[in-house]
Amino acid sequence: MAPRPVLVASALTPLADGGNARAALLVGRLHADPKSPVYDPVRAKAYLDPIGSANAQLLLAEMYAANGPDQDVVEAEIYYRQAMASGEEFARYRLAVMFVRQGASRSKVQQTLQPMLDAGDERAVNLLALVPE
Repeated sequence: MAPRPVLVASALTPLADGGNARAALLVGRLHADPKSPVYDPVRAKAYLDPIGSANAQLLLAEMYAANGPDQDVVEAEIYYRQAMASGEEFARYRLAVMFVRQGASRSKVQQTLQPMLDAGDERAVNLLALVPE
């Protein structure tokens, strides 16, 4: 028997190909997960990009930010910023995490987190504390 993600992708792909946005989001999510047996970044982008929702943009950003042969931090930043513009504040935090992993300056990380810092978000405060002054 095929692994569950393969079965789910097989069942939902016709719906996704027929224009069902929920099915496309689920199929895209399966293709965007490097741990999935159906991981395929090209197909993930093909399913998720047209949706344009903050959730789809965040999934694409996470896929491109992940370490591995398909890592593309430029694309990841573009999708994180699109997700932020669509109202997904968690994308702001994840973008800052990516910057920290890249060794970005404290000012760049702080600038990214500033709205969260202004709101007293503990995650933002704790993340910024990891970056040397």
